[in-house]
Amino acid sequence: MTFLTAFPGTPLYARLKNEGRILRDRAWELCTLFDINFQPKNMSLAELQAGFLGLVKQLYSAEETHTRRDNFKRMLKTSPHFGQHAKRDDKQLAVQN
Repeated sequence: MTFLTAFPGTPLYARLKNEGRILRDRAWELCTLFDINFQPKNMSLAELQAGFLGLVKQLYSAEETHTRRDNFKRMLKTSPHFGQHAKRDDKQLAVQN
C-alpha cells in the first residue's frame, strides 16, 4: 500500500501542477510513495492520511490476513498447476512425449 505519487516529469505531475495542486515544486524528497506531494481533490491531506491508515489497519489485521491466507491455501490445493495435480499432469506429459 502506498500513496499515489506525482513524480516530476510525468503527465500526472504536469496535470496537478497545472491545477495548482503540487504541494512543493520538484520536491523529490516527497516522492517516497509514503509521503503526499499533491493536494487531493475533495478532501484534506489529513483526511487522506486518516483514510490510508484506516485501510492499512484493516488490510493487515489478523482477521484479514487469516482470510487471505486461507483463500490462498484453498486455491493452491485446487489449482491444476500445483501440488498433486501438477505432478499428475507432468507424468501425463512425459507419457505423451
